[in-house]
Amino acid sequence: MFPLSPRRCLVVACASLGLLISSPAQPAADPIEGTWLGTVTAPQGSTEIGFAFTRGNDGGLNLAFHMPAMFTHNARLGPAVRIESDTYTLLPFSTRLKLEGDRLTGTFGLSNLPLELHRGGTFTPAPPPPVYPDSPAPLWTRALSSTWASPVVADGTIYVGTTDGKFHAARVADGTEMWTWTGSNRIDGRAVVTADTVHFVDGKIELVALNRVDGSLRWRFALHDTALAGNPVPDNPTFNRRTAIPLVIDGIVYCGSSDGGLYALNATTGGKLWRHDAKAPVFSGISQVDADLLAFGTMDGSIVQLHRHTRGETARFKTGGGVVTVPLFTAGHVIAGSRDYTLYGFDAADGSVAWKFSYWFSWIE
Repeated sequence: MFPLSPRRCLVVACASLGLLISSPAQPAADPIEGTWLGTVTAPQGSTEIGFAFTRGNDGGLNLAFHMPAMFTHNARLGPAVRIESDTYTLLPFSTRLKLEGDRLTGTFGLSNLPLELHRGGTFTPAPPPPVYPDSPAPLWTRALSSTWASPVVADGTIYVGTTDGKFHAARVADGTEMWTWTGSNRIDGRAVVTADTVHFVDGKIELVALNRVDGSLRWRFALHDTALAGNPVPDNPTFNRRTAIPLVIDGIVYCGSSDGGLYALNATTGGKLWRHDAKAPVFSGISQVDADLLAFGTMDGSIVQLHRHTRGETARFKTGGGVVTVPLFTAGHVIAGSRDYTLYGFDAADGSVAWKFSYWFSWIE
């Protein structure tokens, strides 16, 4: 047998390689691919909405989103579509669409707003950014660690906690430090200030009471009961560090907890008086409806009305998402925002929904 020439060896090798390397089969085009425009309808009316679906390199469907009312123009969100037969779930928006020819129908968001789209069209371009006048120069600045907490002002003093575990008291007039308390946990919650005490909840769901004069620790109480809700306390359980806000009435501190309870503590000693089982974590502030009634939101979408002396629930209003806002009682209505993107007005007498206003895909915080 004669040896192969170099030229012949090269030809054979290339031919063999060609048998091993073949172009991957491209998936067939999905009938939803392309641009779709239409409207989504909320209780207050309809607005323009659009989606574009393109095939990604991995074979999945990429999603682009267009909604001028939410200042969103052709936002490219990547592979975010789940396909089940002729039904498509758009994961970022909890949206389900059914394909019928050149028409897509379904619901948008956690509040299930009706949605109708038609194939084709072009997304309107984003408008130019607005031009604003220059802001005034600050009167003073004070360096702090980052913070999610809102500052509170009382009697010429600013009170605010920061993510490095420090709680600050500074003079409103010039930012001069009055005192700083250093704790072991980050502080994301807004403080409540009484005549002699500052109360707030830290990142480990501990209720802290500081002396208002000098910032010394009066007491602290672990609100999360591990026997009821397990251990450890989840880190950032509300996703964006919303924290329960205490309410102080008649020498009692009321505060919600990640263990699903509303606690009542002695304001002087921090001793536990009682716990009401609200059945879901409480990260909202608390309304004082009248001399006897309190109201607060829970992460199962409830607004709970509670008699603070008998500890019995007198009403429970229901939304479609977690409630971290403080319920407002006015003109015979209960008003609360929800993480189902809806602001609710309930009839306080019978609990029925009097009206709703949608914020499309924004939590009402």
